[in-house]
Amino acid sequence: MILIILLILFIVYIILMLNERRRKLRLKIKLEEQFKIRKQTAEDFHDDLGNKLTRITVLSEVLGSMIDKDDTEKRNILKKIRCNVDELYNGTKDILWSLNPKNDSLEQVLNHIKDFGQEMVNETPILFKFDIDLNNKYTKLSLDMSRNILMIFKESIHNSLKHAKARVINFEAKLNNGMLLITLQDDGIGFDVAHAKDGHGMNNMYVRAKRINADLKIISNDNGTSVLLLVNFSTLKHFKDA
Repeated sequence: MILIILLILFIVYIILMLNERRRKLRLKIKLEEQFKIRKQTAEDFHDDLGNKLTRITVLSEVLGSMIDKDDTEKRNILKKIRCNVDELYNGTKDILWSLNPKNDSLEQVLNHIKDFGQEMVNETPILFKFDIDLNNKYTKLSLDMSRNILMIFKESIHNSLKHAKARVINFEAKLNNGMLLITLQDDGIGFDVAHAKDGHGMNNMYVRAKRINADLKIISNDNGTSVLLLVNFSTLKHFKDA
């Protein structure tokens, strides 16, 4: 009787193990397919968009050579077309960057924000400082997580450059007791946070933070503005030691 029970338990164990292996195999295949699709989509989107934008630029230059130099009205329209082409290209760069699976780590996202900040203050008197300390942790993020963190701080950097009249912008990311704290601080003139919440840009920042279960706090006064995003590591996918 005992042998029969042990045999039944062993068979149940084998069945459970086989089911778990099949589940892991299906998940692996699914992730590999998603990886291939994202990579191919990024490549196709880049090539197709690049070709079309290049064609628009070339056609606008041809048209410009056909317009009289004194026709300022038409030349201003052409200038706006070129500006819109540049803005469209710059606006899609982050989408392409996010689609690329090799950019799924937290470190890549934070470095991308840092690079964006340095690029934006280039040829301005503003000093961009940064301090990223992840305690040698490696974190693989979901596309939704990386995209929303990126856009929150791109908007914050834009606001500091456009409105704050800041001299220094500090970008920091720290791990503390299992929590990730990302901050952007400037020494600008500040703004009315309550009034700004009615605006589209700031409202989007709060929506993005809520979407990834993060806490967003914005503090502003005469001494400058601080944007603080607190993310619990338990909400991040595939967290492990490097």
